[in-house]
Amino acid sequence: MGQGDLSASVKTVEALGAETVVELEYNGIEMLCLYQGSFDGQRGESIKFAIDQSKVLFFNEEGNKML
Repeated sequence: MGQGDLSASVKTVEALGAETVVELEYNGIEMLCLYQGSFDGQRGESIKFAIDQSKVLFFNEEGNKML
């Protein structure tokens, strides 16, 4: 995150030690991103990002992983 062609708003940041979970809002869609290391972004901040499609996981409304 911090680089890429897409822009999103930071909703939450949760540090988990070696990783940080960042919740983003992108075009009305909420997504969770796993960031390796410490993330410096703040809630409400607009950031640039890219998506590595080989690492994307989708879940349904019940929280079950979709294929």
